[in-house]
Amino acid sequence: MPAASDKRAGAIPGLVAGGFMVASAFTHGFGGWPNLRGALERASVEPAHVGSLRVGWWFGSAAMVALGAIVIAQSLSALRGGPVSRPTVVVVALMYMAFGAWAFLVRDFNPFFLMFIATGLLVTPLLRLPGQIDRP
Repeated sequence: MPAASDKRAGAIPGLVAGGFMVASAFTHGFGGWPNLRGALERASVEPAHVGSLRVGWWFGSAAMVALGAIVIAQSLSALRGGPVSRPTVVVVALMYMAFGAWAFLVRDFNPFFLMFIATGLLVTPLLRLPGQIDRP
């Protein structure tokens, strides 16, 4: 079983990543959507299309909050000596890294999307910590 300092070293990056996910979700929703909506309206996009995009945009923000909360919960569990759900952590980390790589490629190598890869990588130290099946 890892020492307390090893657990902290694995859990702290997860807390940072989870906090960043939650914070960026609010920036995405409350900062990004008004700007995008204004651009869509200036481009005379049909209101029905704007409404559909709005629903998807806010779902993305909600999903980012949910994923951040999951990572924070896993990190806090590790800090308290509890188990980490490796499958859960893998799904979140891979999703962020895969989305970041895909968006980076399809958006003409815009470095903004590298932050998704970095966020996913920050989650991976949690995988070194004891999982549910490792607990006695």
